[in-house]
Amino acid sequence: MKKVLAVLLCLVMVFGLAACGGGGSTPANNTPANNTPANNASGNDAPAKYSVKIRLAWDTRPNLPTSVLMEKFAEEVTKRSDGQITFDTYPSGQISENNAQKTASLLTDGDIDMAVLNSVTTKRWEIFKFPYLFSTLEECYKCEEGASGQYMLKSLEQDANVHGLAYLDVGFRVFTGKEPFNDVKKLEGKKLRIINSTTFTEFAKALKATPVSTTMGELYTTLQNGGADCQENPYSVIQSQGFHKVTPYITNTNHVWSAYVLGVNLDFWNKLPDAAKAIIEDVTKEIAVEHRKMSEAEEANYRKKMESEGATFIDLNADELAAWVAAGRSTHQTLESLVGAETLDIFYKDLGLKKSW
Repeated sequence: MKKVLAVLLCLVMVFGLAACGGGGSTPANNTPANNTPANNASGNDAPAKYSVKIRLAWDTRPNLPTSVLMEKFAEEVTKRSDGQITFDTYPSGQISENNAQKTASLLTDGDIDMAVLNSVTTKRWEIFKFPYLFSTLEECYKCEEGASGQYMLKSLEQDANVHGLAYLDVGFRVFTGKEPFNDVKKLEGKKLRIINSTTFTEFAKALKATPVSTTMGELYTTLQNGGADCQENPYSVIQSQGFHKVTPYITNTNHVWSAYVLGVNLDFWNKLPDAAKAIIEDVTKEIAVEHRKMSEAEEANYRKKMESEGATFIDLNADELAAWVAAGRSTHQTLESLVGAETLDIFYKDLGLKKSW
């Protein structure tokens, strides 16, 4: 009998030890935790504990809206996660040597986890270079928040291995020259410096201008020496590069809208706990709204500064804008093959536009 009791006692001890074992360790930094809730002896559904480090990069200069708000983004996500999400930040092009395409490649390959993409080079993304896809900020915001904008963010998963979180509005591109361009016909025969791309080349042809290609570093001298009569860029670039000093008439053509994208490497995103995703998404929405407001305020400041330095701004009236829009949208039939009919159709539907071809 004593032997039987001894055996039973041993079995109880073995099973008791097994029941107490099996605890998991916290994931190492830079490895997203899994999504399994932690065991809770009290039976309550306590939030899962996790530890995530995110490598976040952006290329914009210090003190610009994007730089200011990315610092705020990292701080706020860390705070709301009670320190379970932390960041290694690489500001001002530090990790890519100010090469926007390199930043995009690093994100796609997973060498960084999250980044502000100044340049998206997928074929579908060329649609954002279509002249006068949008002609007002209201149209931009309608698409950004609508089916077309969300379709484009989703397309990054297939085309670039990136989960798109939000657009960060930068503003419209405008023309500068040595004379006003309120009349679109004034571009005929002018040497127009453009980005070296199919979309901008087609736009130059529609304006009957002669396209000129130079690097950004050469552009000021090219304008100064008459190698180009005019150029187009956002206010921020015009002001920082001083183009308004050699081409002092700035016509608010608003022909192409620019935006950055806050994105996460897709493989990294898919491994994040749901709780971490929710915090990141909530903070992103707030930052995107704030970025829009800061960018609009900054544009007003750029205009005021360039006016103080001798620039003259020309705002188009309704008839003048309509002529510019007609010239720009005349390129869409040719450019449609770049992005595919499906992509253009979803934007046209959001904008209430109909194809003329």
